[in-house]
Amino acid sequence: MKPATLALWLCVAIALPASAQTLAPSPDPRLDLDRDGIADSLEQVLLERFLPQFRISAGECDVAPALFRPGREPIVEHRDGTIYGQVFPRTPHSTDAGSLIELHFYHLWQKDCGKPSHPLDAEHVSVLVRAGSTEAGLNDWKALYWFASAHQGTLCDKSHAASASKVQAIDSGAVVTISAGKHASYLEPVLCDQGCGADRCDDSSPLQVARVINLGEPGHPLNGSEWTDSQRWLLRQKMNSEFPDEVLAALQAQGSDGVLLTRSLPRGTQQTIKTAGTTANALTAASDATCHALDKSDQHTANALDASAHVVGNALQKAASSTGRFLRSGKSRD
Repeated sequence: MKPATLALWLCVAIALPASAQTLAPSPDPRLDLDRDGIADSLEQVLLERFLPQFRISAGECDVAPALFRPGREPIVEHRDGTIYGQVFPRTPHSTDAGSLIELHFYHLWQKDCGKPSHPLDAEHVSVLVRAGSTEAGLNDWKALYWFASAHQGTLCDKSHAASASKVQAIDSGAVVTISAGKHASYLEPVLCDQGCGADRCDDSSPLQVARVINLGEPGHPLNGSEWTDSQRWLLRQKMNSEFPDEVLAALQAQGSDGVLLTRSLPRGTQQTIKTAGTTANALTAASDATCHALDKSDQHTANALDASAHVVGNALQKAASSTGRFLRSGKSRD
């Protein structure tokens, strides 16, 4: 190294604050384009390592999670199983906690086929991972807790979290079942038929993930994902931490055995909604059956009237013809 170059390097190193030297961020901003303090290369390898094993339920109306075109509005390019990711740092709760990073995995859909249906659907799964520092090797990162969004923010919210050991996903992605049509995420399929009862997770099969694309951060999107801010869906609202202090405290107090319902209404309330939904579905089915029967009855009646009209018309035509012949024959005798 030339003396002038060495002197310049030393000046830059001395000018860096102590905290920056400890975290060793790259001075090249291109390596952290979303400006969250984590190198984009580390974000990508963590997304690929902890990518959930998604399972799609039978009868899924929208084929697979979609790939979206670059731009400000969410426009589907292909429904090919693309998963989008987000990676950001979390503040440790104690000095010996090491480095905490939260990862979100978004499965984004062209439409929700539930009742009522609507275009565009943004759902996600999250995981909190830890290592000694951000410079740790990939194998040093371990998952602590997983979170699955299920009707988040609605009366039927069944969003839940569990320790990584509970779902057997410390070193890799958790198995996540996606309900047909509504796309709620479940760490345990048994939760699928609870709550308001609209979800179906039967006969699920593995999703073939086409790719994992980093969305970046709010205000600093990556890979053409400016559409995260679109008002056409609630994706932006889901790009915050799913492990606030109160949730972490509840998970730590619970230990490694249970699944924590993070925002669920009392079961009685959701059971009432489920019963109402079942009644509404039954009424809808009855209404459909009644309409079908009336349509069929109307068709039979119309067919009968058409047949009667045809017979009467033929009879009248014959009578008119006979009368005409009779009158003509009388005139001929006169």
